Order: sequence, then structure tokens, then C-alpha cells
Amino acid sequence: MLFLKIPLSRWPLRFHIAATCLVLIAMVGGTVLLMHAAIESVDAQRTESQVLEARLQALMQEEKKRPLGSFMQTFPSVSSSDDVVRDMGRHAEAMKVQIASLAIAVSDPAPGLLRNIQFNVAASGEYSAMKGWLAEMLGRYPSLGVQSLSLRGRANESVRQDMQLVLVLFVRD
Repeated sequence: MLFLKIPLSRWPLRFHIAATCLVLIAMVGGTVLLMHAAIESVDAQRTESQVLEARLQALMQEEKKRPLGSFMQTFPSVSSSDDVVRDMGRHAEAMKVQIASLAIAVSDPAPGLLRNIQFNVAASGEYSAMKGWLAEMLGRYPSLGVQSLSLRGRANESVRQDMQLVLVLFVRD
């Protein structure tokens, strides 16, 4: 340990060579460890990619096996229009939307077309309440769509608005 007290400039040549070799060995060892970690990371990502690709292939095969006629089966029956009208009134009342009028028109479908029930609604309320009410109805009934929507502010009120809305419920017979 005496050599550690000697200044670096006075070391014998063999000590300089030994120190250089130790530094090179440490650098090579560190590089090997870093490369090993990188290779393991790439292998883990490759394995995960293969698992996800196999899962995607399985899902695609399931989608091909699904019968095409199931689309029409997801629509509610014609009799469900009563439930829609009931829910319209109940949710409008809960959200403080006043329905002034509601007219229902049932269409006779042409061959190959869907049957639909049209709801003509006149309502009034605050914008946020009407937006929430409409979102609730559209979320509750996936086969319900907006055909037209008109909002008009009232002359003497800045908060309340009048709404003319035409909703269409697509149904199966």
C-alpha cells in the first residue's frame, strides 16, 4: 500500500500499465453488461409483440366467424317505443327539461330498409340540462339517433332556451 502514497508521476511503468489494464477491463465489463441488458430488453419486447400478434389473429378469426345477421337482432322491437317515451318524460323531469309537445310517427319500411319511429319533441330548459337529457337518451338507446336539432334562446331570458328536436328510433318488427 506504500505505492498509493507515491504521486502518480513517480509510479513505475508497470503500475501505469496495470492501472490502464484495470480501467480498460472495467470499461469493457460495463459495456458488456449494458449490451446484455439491451439484448434482454429487446427479447422481452419481441416476446410481447408475438403474444399481441397472436391475440390479434385470434380476434380476427372470431370476427370472421360472427354471423352477419346479428346486426338487425341488436335493434329493439317496435313495442319498445313506449319505453322510450316513458324514459323521455322521466329523465326530462329529473333534469328539469320541460317537454311542451311530443308527436310520434311510425314509418312503414320499404323492402330492405329499416323500420323507424320518429319522435318530434318541443322542449325548453337550460342548455346544460337539455344537453344532459339528450346525452342520457342517446346513451340509453344505441339505436336512437338525432335527425334534426334546433335551439333558440328566449327573448327575455338569457339562460333558458327552446328546442325543436326530431329523434329517430330504428327498430325491428
